[in-house]
Amino acid sequence: MIRVLTFGRVKRKILILFLVLAMLGRISPLTIKTAKASTSLSPFKKGEILIKFKKNASDAKINEIILKIECLRVRNYAGGIFRVKIPSNRDVFEAKEELNQSPDVEIADLNYILDAETIPNDIYFKSQWALAKISASAGWDTEIGGASPVVVAVVDTGVDLGHPDLKNKTVEGYDFINNDTAPMDDNGHGTHVAGIIGSETNNLEGVSGVSWGARIMPIKALNSSGSGTDLSVASGIRWAVDHGARIINLSLGSPGSSFVLKDAIDYAYSKGAILVAAAGNNGSNGNLPEYPAAYDHVIAVSATDSLDNKAGFSNFGSYIDVAAPGVDILSTSLGGGYGYKSGTSTATPFVSGLASLLLSRSTQLASDQIEQIIGQSADDFGTAGKDDLYGFGRINIFNALRAPYGDQLANNANSQGSSTGEIYGRVINSLGQAVPGAVVRIDNSIMPTNFNGEFRFTMVGNGVYKIYYDAPGYSGQAQEGIMVNGNTAVPPLVIMSQGGGEIYGRVINSLGQAVPGAVVRIDNSIMPTNFNGEFRFTMVGSGVYKIYYDASGYSGQVQEGIMVDGSMVVPPMVIMSQ
Repeated sequence: MIRVLTFGRVKRKILILFLVLAMLGRISPLTIKTAKASTSLSPFKKGEILIKFKKNASDAKINEIILKIECLRVRNYAGGIFRVKIPSNRDVFEAKEELNQSPDVEIADLNYILDAETIPNDIYFKSQWALAKISASAGWDTEIGGASPVVVAVVDTGVDLGHPDLKNKTVEGYDFINNDTAPMDDNGHGTHVAGIIGSETNNLEGVSGVSWGARIMPIKALNSSGSGTDLSVASGIRWAVDHGARIINLSLGSPGSSFVLKDAIDYAYSKGAILVAAAGNNGSNGNLPEYPAAYDHVIAVSATDSLDNKAGFSNFGSYIDVAAPGVDILSTSLGGGYGYKSGTSTATPFVSGLASLLLSRSTQLASDQIEQIIGQSADDFGTAGKDDLYGFGRINIFNALRAPYGDQLANNANSQGSSTGEIYGRVINSLGQAVPGAVVRIDNSIMPTNFNGEFRFTMVGNGVYKIYYDAPGYSGQAQEGIMVNGNTAVPPLVIMSQGGGEIYGRVINSLGQAVPGAVVRIDNSIMPTNFNGEFRFTMVGSGVYKIYYDASGYSGQVQEGIMVDGSMVVPPMVIMSQ
């Protein structure tokens, strides 16, 4: 029996879619301070560092610090900002880290370059709120998709081949409903999706596409009612990959898996294609996982509104990878017009368009790298980290293309040196947990860690290297003496939290009963236990601590080796009666 795929009602059909403690003392452990890791490594002025000293820093101390980093030039600006120029033989990253370790420096950072944003002249551009939300204009300063145009297959209801904003953007496609080479849209859904990805831009007409240079491959796998089968969609995916499509947009889905569809997905992935699919529009009606979005190797996209809330209709769940705007989205429509649609179907092409920009910038990026860049550069909403509503967050084109994900992965992928090996490993915190999104640097190459805290540098020449690694909320670290001769696995890189964690637990007697009013001390901070024998110290920096605890009628005890990196629960501390 053939399964039917459609958008509209859910019937085994693939639907075209769419996060009072009273403290007696504040702990100030000995930790190395660094500036919060920048989430943007945009281009910066070579050799320049901006420094803000603490208000109590004396002029003599400021001069001492500036002389220590061998500044060639110093200038003082409003707001207490010093701009310094360091010698060309000094590593600007090392100098920045050295400055941030000084107790007299509030923060030091690179002098980043800002550019005017690229604004297209399309007459409806100002009505496209979604492009502003995902920082498209800022991203277009880096890449518009014209350097190496990428073919994006729109497996859908077809495309209006005569639309003035699409007719010059399409390549050969196929119609699997009528079995011919004229995949003309007779529904409007595919035309709307295609316009979001790659409508002709800066042509004084209509709307702007995410990727100015993307070429649209129209694949008609759904009929005039928006219905298709597993077979028609799977056939469309295979045809598209075999005819040069690098990205497959699947603004469709169904709450049921199919081996035919999964085989096609796996085939496309094996050929290096990037697959992007709508999460589904049944968030308020059962919220069953949608396929193909829920398959491995597919970027599953949920929908958000103009306030970055998850759209009420949008599906959610552990399979969501990222979110994108999907409410009242303006794009191309049948008959050469323009109109609004909502759904995860309209969110998905924003992600496909971003993937196209990334591939245009660096054609050698693999599909997994593209997915990694899109996820790790997203603006995090909801629960910190990956969650069921937004995945890794709502996409941000500027972040993806400029900092550090797009730039540095592109540099790595396009490197043509005489290197012969790889350096790979994992960044973890002091509790042994993975740190995703950490920035790892070797020489001038930067690589973000993936969702498991892993990194891999390819094309690395034989030699001895120093690895720098940092992450938001952690203190930057360095590991020296990494020798590369062929492929080299680096021991786990442990990164320590900058502070703000907690130590909490409970004091009990030998009978397991709570000891209220016990005095617990860590460094110079003292905390009494409450009626349940509980205590909690906040604002605790990373490090290893010794806890002292005592109570009237009991013998004082000590517990050593309490390691803190973030929040730490201490095993029950047993205090013995005198």
